[in-house]
Amino acid sequence: MTSAAKVALILGAGPNIGHHVAQALKEKGYKVALTSRSSKESENTPDQIHIAADLSDPDSVVRTFSQVKASLGLPSVVVYNGKSEGA
Repeated sequence: MTSAAKVALILGAGPNIGHHVAQALKEKGYKVALTSRSSKESENTPDQIHIAADLSDPDSVVRTFSQVKASLGLPSVVVYNGKSEGA
């Protein structure tokens, strides 16, 4: 019996907290989707994808979940590390 791949989605995956959380999850065997406004989609691999998204736009968040599900599977972990408005 095989188990489904563990998938994590990090919303707001900048070079600090988001990057380090992604590294920790990858070390635990997760496939990781990293989302930021300036994401480098050209750096995608079978176990890690980068998605450019504006988290202040609800439609963008919905598209992000759809992309992750299609590419890696349904996320079992979601980390919201986006900036709050005015922060």
